[in-house]
Amino acid sequence: MNYKNKQKTIVLIVAICLIAAIISYGLYRFNADISSADALDKLVITNLDVGKADAAIIQYNDAVGIIDTGTDEAFETIDSYLKKHGISNISFMLLTHYDQDHIGSAVEIINNYSIGTVYLPDYESEKEYYPALMDCISGKDNAIFVDNMQSMDFADNISMDILPAEDPGPLLESDKNRDNDMSLCLMLYYEDCKFFFTGDIENDRISQMTDGTYNLSCDWIKIPHHGVYDKKEKKLIEKASPTYAVISTSFEKAPEEKLRELIKENDIKAYVTMNGDVTTICDGSKITIKQ
Repeated sequence: MNYKNKQKTIVLIVAICLIAAIISYGLYRFNADISSADALDKLVITNLDVGKADAAIIQYNDAVGIIDTGTDEAFETIDSYLKKHGISNISFMLLTHYDQDHIGSAVEIINNYSIGTVYLPDYESEKEYYPALMDCISGKDNAIFVDNMQSMDFADNISMDILPAEDPGPLLESDKNRDNDMSLCLMLYYEDCKFFFTGDIENDRISQMTDGTYNLSCDWIKIPHHGVYDKKEKKLIEKASPTYAVISTSFEKAPEEKLRELIKENDIKAYVTMNGDVTTICDGSKITIKQ
């Protein structure tokens, strides 16, 4: 290589390094802004990119909640997020149901963090991770099995309703969908805004909810079951009538075409975690989503 070509190569390498440094700094500043100025006195919901699984962190100043914990491999992602934001105390953990892609990291989080209350669905499961979770919470007085709607305050001006199945009997008779359909749902209220977390509810549970007594209208919805389309989902979307939607899934299990069409037909702005963490920021009247 002659001297001029060598110089050009060195300049090119230096330029690439500078660009990488600028991008890294920009990403750092983006995350820092969310965790400081943007987040002060605001509700922040972060749906983490944990593959075809669910894990969401809810924050309002020092109050922190976790909804589902992904697979066991998701612990590193969740732990990294909590440590990065200086979080050691968790106000509540809500485990929607006992599938491994929702409770996979629950035991490790319970063992490593101080948690105020753990909310769980009130049914027995045959799923792989269920026995270890039951052993972990055995004898603890902060574990609540929810069989009726639970209402509580999360922080100033923020309240929550945990919504179990209104009629669990028929759902528990199903061998195929019982865990998904027994999902605890959550409606979170912050002044003028409502956020609806749906677990993995499928057709039978969706029918119960859309025909039942719960008010499902919301501004923001976590789409159930990782973007799998169910024939009753049209009624759920129409009844909830959200402006924004988050789908937690991976590239290997991308949202199904019929669901994408349904979202488009209802003019919903949708974000999918396979493209990275989805951060929702709300000041009580306005919702902003960053990815």
